[in-house]
Amino acid sequence: MVSEYNLSLIIPTYNRHKYLYRLLTYYNKHEIEYQIIIADSSTKEKKTLNEKTISAFPKLNIKYLSFPVDVNPFRKFLEAINSVTTKYCVLCADDDFITPNSMKKCIDFLQRNPEFTAAGGYYYDFLALKRSNTKKTFYWLKYLFFSEKIENHMTITSPEPKDRLNIHFTNYFPTIYYIHQTDFLQMIYKEVLQNTSDVRFGEILLDMLTIIHGKVQTLDILFGARESIVNSSTSRYSRLDHFIKNGTYDEKFQKFNECLVNHLTKKQEITIQDAEKTIKDGMEAYIQNHIVVNKEKTVNWFRKLARMLSIKLRYFRINVSQYRKLSFKKQIDLEKWNTNDPPEKYLDDFNGIKEIVLKML
Repeated sequence: MVSEYNLSLIIPTYNRHKYLYRLLTYYNKHEIEYQIIIADSSTKEKKTLNEKTISAFPKLNIKYLSFPVDVNPFRKFLEAINSVTTKYCVLCADDDFITPNSMKKCIDFLQRNPEFTAAGGYYYDFLALKRSNTKKTFYWLKYLFFSEKIENHMTITSPEPKDRLNIHFTNYFPTIYYIHQTDFLQMIYKEVLQNTSDVRFGEILLDMLTIIHGKVQTLDILFGARESIVNSSTSRYSRLDHFIKNGTYDEKFQKFNECLVNHLTKKQEITIQDAEKTIKDGMEAYIQNHIVVNKEKTVNWFRKLARMLSIKLRYFRINVSQYRKLSFKKQIDLEKWNTNDPPEKYLDDFNGIKEIVLKML
């Protein structure tokens, strides 16, 4: 039994009752006592399925919140966070798993180190495939770590907020799914709602406010795992390069910039001009790293297409429902995914996730 540890787990969900059922099955198996808040903006029919799913887990401490289908996602998250009564909380997407062991370790760390605003660990990306012969295979990769350079900057302990921003803009990884103090998370989500209506700018704003206000710790633990699927929630929203192309970037950037400059100058004695330059240069580095990567992928697309045509037939023996989960890129790169065990220090948490995923495939 994992005892309550002053934490609430917020699970936003949208029209994916099977993922929600799988995730609750995982936490039910671990008998967690943390409060679980389901923030549901699904259609009426899917909400009915979700409520039925929740009723199947009477031992879990679940609070259900219903939202309109078209709710602003940041409004949804903020209202869910505002319902939290524990000192700490963490967001877990319905296609994610955050391990109970990692939650406890992160809270232990934050309680001992109040100068840190967030604590987390490593994520794994996973795919679970069922072949026509019913054989099930679990593939995994490190999630979102584009290079060793980024991985080496996932703990940010510089004493000055400006220096932390420079590091994080250049070596960006999302921290918003790390564990935070609840009142701090409430504050930064309010700031996002007041300063942007765009999901992409909002995600970055949440991260940079976290960095301005404190240090960030990435522990050497398996914090969680995320299923790699094409129709993820973030795929519905435009990227920053789209805003640059359609001429709306500058307008969207203005309030984003004003918000960060306001917080940075309050946390560190620097001029407004210095703060503005820090944010401007940081976003240029962020965009350069992300858009250049996307352009390189486009340039190499024809080479990848040729390679795809020569892939062994075993890649096309995936049943149709599983095959549709994969983008061409991930079908092509499947040979690069791991099927072996991760390092032993992550193995117990890894196997706990793998067992549930394969069982419910």
